Amino acid sequence: MPKLRSTNNVTVLRHVITNTFSMRQFFTSRKIVCVFIILILFIQNSCISRSQKPATITIKGVLNGMTYPPGTVLKPMINVEPETARVELQADLNGLSFPLGTTIQEPGEYRLRVKARGNGVHETKLIHFSILMQVNVKAVRWSFRPYPDGTADLEVVLVMLNPPVPIDRLSPSSCLLHLWVQQASTQPQKVDVKIERIVHLKNRATGKIEGALLYFKADRSILMASRLVLDEEHPAYLKGVFYASVPKPFEERVRLDKRNRQNNSLKSILLNQYTLDLYGGVLGKPLPEGVDTIDEAL
Repeated sequence: MPKLRSTNNVTVLRHVITNTFSMRQFFTSRKIVCVFIILILFIQNSCISRSQKPATITIKGVLNGMTYPPGTVLKPMINVEPETARVELQADLNGLSFPLGTTIQEPGEYRLRVKARGNGVHETKLIHFSILMQVNVKAVRWSFRPYPDGTADLEVVLVMLNPPVPIDRLSPSSCLLHLWVQQASTQPQKVDVKIERIVHLKNRATGKIEGALLYFKADRSILMASRLVLDEEHPAYLKGVFYASVPKPFEERVRLDKRNRQNNSLKSILLNQYTLDLYGGVLGKPLPEGVDTIDEAL
């Protein structure tokens, strides 16, 4: 019996040791599995966060906010950085699908939107630019008067002959004079001056409307500026139903007087070939009372 009891004790002890080792091995295995799972999750999260890193969209060949002269041909080139970002590019021009690599040359104002999608990337870039058209526009009056308090008033009269759109499409709400002004040492700011009135010019010989006088005016209550900025980077132009460059007032200003032959030629054309269409041809603010000739209207 004692031997049997001893054998049983040894057997029990061996069983206990074996079970204990198995339990330790079990828990050790669980630890290894847990560490392995955590490592996999860490690597996966690292890859996801790396793929979700914002991609940078670059657009070359066209500058944001730029106004290009007539005849310009633009070809936007779109890239995504880093190059390892596997994304799908989509572009639209003024809300319509824009195939990458397409050229742009028609006059007008444009809004180019580019989207990069894929692998967690959601990036969008938007730029604005415009291309002007060649239009027969002359400045017959250009007055910019700054005041000591930092305000100014502006009055511009343009003559436009044979416009690229039907005259009846011109209206005070569809034609703006785009200018750049500056206040003290600040950066130039865009200003859109509303048209006050449009007077149609009727050909005396044919009776057809072939041009218009465009009156633009901004008073000191809305124009905060000390000077005009007019250069290649900040051109003056008409915008609305069409986009056309405007002569620089300080270099190509036209005055209707007898001292300038070129201006006499313009005056001769206006006075001899055209008359004001006062019945249905004055849009916006009426002409002052008693004004019924081109000479008086100018």
